[in-house]
Amino acid sequence: ALGALGALGAFVALAVLAVIGASLRAPFTVNNVSKVHPISMFNSVQSELQPTCTDFPRLHILEVTHSNLAGVGPDSGPEGLYYHVRSSKGRDFEMRVHGAKGLACPFPKLNGMHGMYATVNVASKSSANLRFTFHDWHTKQPVVMDDFTITFFDLDHGYGNAGVEEVVIQGDWTQAVVAEDTTILVHQAESSEHKIAFKATEEALRPDEPKNPLHLTLRQFNKAVSLKFVRAKSFTADLKVTTTSQYPRFFEFLGEASILCASNPNGGKLPSGEVYVNRAQLEKTEMEIQHFHGEKSPGEHGLLNIVPILLGLGVAVLLTLIGLYFWFAEPPNLRGYVEMSFQEDKQGPGIFWVTIPTGQLKLGLLLDAPEGINQPPMIKEVLTGGAAKNFNESNPYYAIEAYDAIIGYGNLSDPHEVLEALYSKAPDEVSLQLDRPEKFSIELKGSLGAQLDAFEDSFGAVIMHIEPGGTLAKWNEQNPGRTVNRGDRIIELRGMDFNARKGWKMRTAAQPEGENPFGSRSNSRFLEEMEECRDIEREVTVLKYLSSESRA
Repeated sequence: ALGALGALGAFVALAVLAVIGASLRAPFTVNNVSKVHPISMFNSVQSELQPTCTDFPRLHILEVTHSNLAGVGPDSGPEGLYYHVRSSKGRDFEMRVHGAKGLACPFPKLNGMHGMYATVNVASKSSANLRFTFHDWHTKQPVVMDDFTITFFDLDHGYGNAGVEEVVIQGDWTQAVVAEDTTILVHQAESSEHKIAFKATEEALRPDEPKNPLHLTLRQFNKAVSLKFVRAKSFTADLKVTTTSQYPRFFEFLGEASILCASNPNGGKLPSGEVYVNRAQLEKTEMEIQHFHGEKSPGEHGLLNIVPILLGLGVAVLLTLIGLYFWFAEPPNLRGYVEMSFQEDKQGPGIFWVTIPTGQLKLGLLLDAPEGINQPPMIKEVLTGGAAKNFNESNPYYAIEAYDAIIGYGNLSDPHEVLEALYSKAPDEVSLQLDRPEKFSIELKGSLGAQLDAFEDSFGAVIMHIEPGGTLAKWNEQNPGRTVNRGDRIIELRGMDFNARKGWKMRTAAQPEGENPFGSRSNSRFLEEMEECRDIEREVTVLKYLSSESRA
């Protein structure tokens, strides 16, 4: 009897250990799961928990749609500075920035965008207490924003400690990262972790404003700070000029995690430094994620409510099997964390920078760049043996692809100047700003109502002009979130891809003058067939570029 009781006790003990093991094992054995657990749980950040570039999602700030911050103009209507933004998941939102009446902003017309940066100017010895909120792009209703990053750049002061800049963030931020040798004084009160201040200590030099957020000098890098926001509804940014200055100070920010992603002029990694955390927001968002995925504690599952030994061997064996199941299977509750915590392994649609070391090699890019249309050149092919091909092999996440448009070369942004630089001898290192398009199909019937332009060997055709009342114009009216604009491309018709390598045919009959529905070149079979299909419903595949949308 005692032997049987001992065996029964052994089985129950094994069951208990297996179940407890299942509940304790998972957080330490799922690949990279340390990234799932927020670093707020530790007083000091360990090196293996240091955030990386892909942990901070991008926020694409596309354009200003309304500018009347604090009611001082230049636009009339509701108060606020409204931005059209796009999250790293490809969803469109409206980011509204509100300022209190009486905000000292000497140059209202300069608020909004300065190049690729969002910007607000603030007068000497004053502050701009700004509230950021997020709204659905279509309904304009308040929303919980997709995770995103904001980086403030060039925090400094003028000669003799004039115009010292300070940024105070309060609200739904979760992590903030500065450079290893930052020149920014950071203060986070223990009694109010959701509030954090960044104060400049470095004197400004001219020129030292960053032209490329992912290609910074050490001085530029040390004057920046990147903040991550998770499930944010709103936050405030108090932009302060704490000392007297002859001129206003300009605060610039955008949605790149430059502290984690930027490289130096030689392509080397820039060292990030201290990570500051907002424990309250991290714990709140973790609870929201658990609620969203319907997660339960082990007690709620009832797995740890082990019945007494007297219930018998059968129950013990059953519990043992359940424990072994969870031991070898990935728990469903962790899958939700993993899915929400890791980025895809490839750069998606949107605008980003790459820095390519060339050495003695050519870039090795085959371009589609019709002359005289003032549109960015598009990459048709990355050639074997070139510097771009080598870059792709070393940097698979940011690998350059066909259909990427080159909208910037170093400090150049004019399409003609960019093209000239691309065709010139490449320096030892080339920084390119790329616009990776979103690809989607639309159903059209009737005349296209657009002027197109293409070479005989072009990949599709560039949209040069959209006629009011045409099929494309009607599509835009009915689909405001997916408008097709000048500079976008049409690459497929009825599922067929048109390019020189698939046998385009030359037109033999010239159209009478004034009846050409296309641009300066209309001799491709692709353009001809687009017109031939005007009276039937057809599927057209479009490449939509963010840079085209901002120019529309």
